[in-house]
Amino acid sequence: MELLEGMGKRTVVTANQRLAHHLTQRFHAWQRRQGKRAWESPDILPLSAWIERTYEEAALDGDKRLPLSPFQEQVLWQRIIEASPYGEGLLHAAATAKKAQEAWSLLHAWHIPLESLDAHFSEDVQAFLEWAKVFRDRCQQEGWLDTSRLPEAIAPTGGMPPLALGFLETTPQQQALFQRFGIEPLPLPAFHGAPLRVAMTDRLRELEAAAKWAKALIEDAECPPSIAILMPDLPSLREQVIQCFDEHLCPPSLLPRPVHARPYNLSLGRPLGEEPVVQSALLSLRLLKGLTLEETGLWLRSPFLGEGETERLERALLDARLRERRISRFSLHDLLEAASGSCPGLATRLRALSPPPPYRSPRAWARAFDALLRTLGWPGERSLSSQEYQALQAWKGLLEAFSGLGGVWPSMSLSSALAQIEHQAHETLFQPQTPEVPIQVLGMLEAIGMTFDHLWVMGLDDNQWPPAPAPNPFIPLALQRRHNLPGSSAERELAYARRITRQLARSAPRILFSHPLRERDQAKRPSPLIAAFPQGTLSLGEAPSYPALILRSRRMETFSDVSGPPLPPGTLVEGGKDVFKLQSACPFRAFARLRLGATSLARAEGFNAADRGILLHRVMERLWRFLESHGRLCDMGEEALGAQVSRAIQEAVEETARRLPHTLTPRLAEIEKARLFEQVMACLALEKGRSPFRASPEVKKTVEVGGIAVCVRADRVDVLEGGEVVIMDYKTGEAKIQHWEGERPEDPQLPLYALGMEGVAALCLAQVSQEGIAMEGIAAREDIIPRLRAIGEEGWQAQLKRWAEVLERLGRDFQKGCAQVDPKDAQACRYCEISTLCRIHER
Repeated sequence: MELLEGMGKRTVVTANQRLAHHLTQRFHAWQRRQGKRAWESPDILPLSAWIERTYEEAALDGDKRLPLSPFQEQVLWQRIIEASPYGEGLLHAAATAKKAQEAWSLLHAWHIPLESLDAHFSEDVQAFLEWAKVFRDRCQQEGWLDTSRLPEAIAPTGGMPPLALGFLETTPQQQALFQRFGIEPLPLPAFHGAPLRVAMTDRLRELEAAAKWAKALIEDAECPPSIAILMPDLPSLREQVIQCFDEHLCPPSLLPRPVHARPYNLSLGRPLGEEPVVQSALLSLRLLKGLTLEETGLWLRSPFLGEGETERLERALLDARLRERRISRFSLHDLLEAASGSCPGLATRLRALSPPPPYRSPRAWARAFDALLRTLGWPGERSLSSQEYQALQAWKGLLEAFSGLGGVWPSMSLSSALAQIEHQAHETLFQPQTPEVPIQVLGMLEAIGMTFDHLWVMGLDDNQWPPAPAPNPFIPLALQRRHNLPGSSAERELAYARRITRQLARSAPRILFSHPLRERDQAKRPSPLIAAFPQGTLSLGEAPSYPALILRSRRMETFSDVSGPPLPPGTLVEGGKDVFKLQSACPFRAFARLRLGATSLARAEGFNAADRGILLHRVMERLWRFLESHGRLCDMGEEALGAQVSRAIQEAVEETARRLPHTLTPRLAEIEKARLFEQVMACLALEKGRSPFRASPEVKKTVEVGGIAVCVRADRVDVLEGGEVVIMDYKTGEAKIQHWEGERPEDPQLPLYALGMEGVAALCLAQVSQEGIAMEGIAAREDIIPRLRAIGEEGWQAQLKRWAEVLERLGRDFQKGCAQVDPKDAQACRYCEISTLCRIHER
C-alpha cells in the first residue's frame, strides 16, 4: 500500500520495461478500488529511459553531445571492425560488432578502465582494444555520446529523488548513479508461502500441465487471479509454448486471422522481420537485388501487396509456373515478364519501379524504400489486424532509425542498405501490446519485483538452472572473474541463480517449482537450487484439450468409398508407363495423380539426376540415328567414333542448355560433356561385343492393356538378324530386373513395352552410371545378349504371359476407378507427394 501511495508522488525507476508496466497497471487498479474516476498518471519508467530523459533535459542547459541510438552504435562498431585488419575475413561482422558493443558496455558498467586490457595479448583482446580506441576517439571527434557512458553524463538538478524497484543486482556504475542522485532502492516484495517441487515426465508434459493448471485457476475463481509461468529457456521454447497454450487456453487462436484475444501474454517477442507484414516488406525491397525461388513464392502469395487479395489465385498459379522453369533466382525483369500475362495488377506495379542509383545516404534510401513499398501497394488492400498494424508502426520506426545512420555512414550502396535494414529487422524484438490478461509467461529475470497470486517456475533441471557461464570473448577471462562480471564463471552464475530463486520463492503466496525427468532418452535431475523444496503432487484431473473434446463429441457416419468413376473402355490415358507403375505402388496415388491431377510444386534442385538421365537419352538417340546398326558401329574407327560421340553430346547439351539456361551453366556443361563422353564410349565398347542388329531409337507405340490405352516410347528397339526384337532402356539410376516381378511390380516399364510389340525376345537395362557400364535383363536365349539371364523359349513365353496378366489386372483396376489407399510397402510412401491428401499417417 505504501508503495502504491508513493508512486503517485515520486518517480519510480525499474529494472525493465515489463516491471514498469506491471506497476503502472497495479497503480491504476488501486485508484479504481479507491472509487476514483480520474487521477494523475504515475511516473514509472525503466532506468534506461529515465537516464535518457534526464540527459535530454540537461542537454537543454548546455551539454550538446549527441546521444547515439543503439542502432547507430552497432553500425559504428561494425564499420570500425570492417575497416580494421582484424576484420578481414570475418564472415559475420555484425555479430562481432554486437559482442564488441557488449564488451564496451560491461567495461563501463563495472568501472573497468580500457587500459587494463593492455597487458593481455590474446588476438581477440588486442582486436577489441584497437576497435574500442577507434570508437572512443571517433565519438570524441564527432561529439557523440554512447549509451554506455550516458549514466556518467547526467547530474542531479534538484527535486525529489526517484525510487528504484526490481534491482536484484546493481552494477558499480548504477551504484554510483544511485548515490549521486539519492535514488532510494525499495525492498523487493516478499510473500511467506510454502513452495512445492513437482516432477514432470518431460518438457511437453510440463507445458501441458502448466496450461491446464492456469486454466483451472481461472475457471474456479470468481475474480480472475494473476498467474505467472516462468522458464529459464523461454526463447528456445517460444513456439512450443504458443502452440500448447493456444490449444488448451484459446483454441480459436489456432484459426487463420483469429479474432479472440489470448488469455495469456508471452513476454518474449519475436524478431520484427518474422512478422508477415514486415517479411513482405523486406522481400519487396530485396526484389531490387533479385529473389530466390522460395522467396519469390512467399512474395507472390503475400496478402500485403496491392491486389494481393483480388489476384491471389492468379499469383499462386504464377508461383507454380515459375517453379517449373527450374530457375533458382528471379530478377525484377524476370518477374515483370512472367506476370505480364496473368497478373495485370502486379505487372503494372512492377513496371512502375525503376532501378536505384548505386549509392545514397541512409535517409535517401529510407525515402526510396518507402516509395517502393507504396508503389507495390504495401501493406495491401485488406484491413490489418491489431498485431499487423502494430508491426507496421514498428517498421516505420525502424525506417526512421535507419535514416538516422547518416552520421556514422554518410553514403552506402544498395546492398549495404538492404543488409542493414534486414539485420536490424531481425535484431529488433517485436512484442505487440495486448489487453490486460490474467496469465503472464515470463523469463526468470522479468518477474523480479512483480507479485502474483499464483506462480509456476518450470524447466529447472540441473542442466538449465543455474545456466552455464558465457563470458564475453573480448574481455580477458581472468579480468572478468576478478570483477565478478555476469557469465564469467560457474560460481558466479550459481550465486546469481540462487538469489533469483530465493526471490521468486517469495513472489506469490502459492508457488510451484518443477523440472522434467527426461529429455528424449536422457534422464534429468532437479536443479540443486530447488532440490530442498518439499516435493508435492499436482492433481489436475482430466482436462482434455479442445481438439480432444471436439474429437470426443464427434458423430461419425461411416462410409467406405474406394472407387472413382470408371473410364470408358479403350480410353487413352495420359501418363504412359506411370499409369501401371503408380497403380502397382498404390491405387489411390495413381487415381490422385492421373485422374485428379494432384501434384507437388516443382523445386529448384539445380541440374539433378533426372536431368542427367534425359541428357543421356538425347545423346543416345542422336548417336543411334546416325549409327543405325551394330555393323556400322564396328566399322567406325576409334577416332571417327569419338568425333561422332562428341558431336552428339554437343548437340544434346546445347539443346538442354536452351531449355534450362539458368541450370546448365557453361562451366557445368563442360563437366557434363566430359562425363558423358567417357560413359558413352564405354557403353559403345560393350555394344560391340553383341550379335549384329539394327537399332531404332525412341520408338513410340500405343499399347492397349486392361481396358485402357497408353502411349509409350522405348529408348531403343533392336532387331536381330533372325528377326527377334530386343527392347533397350537406358538407366542412370538404380534399376533391377527384380522390379519387373510379382503381382505388384515396382517398375513394369519394359514388360509393358513388350506387350505392345511383336517378336520380342529380350528386355535389357543398359546401366550407365559413375560406377560403370552394365547390361542386365531377361532373354529367351543366351546368344541374344550374352550378359542377360536366359530362361529358354518356353520360360520366355510363360514370362510374357505372367506380365500380361499382371498388367491386364492393373490396367483394369485403373479403368474401373479403383482408388483405395493401399501402398505396396513403406517405400511406396517414402517419396509420395500426396500423403496429406490420402492421410495415411492418420490411420
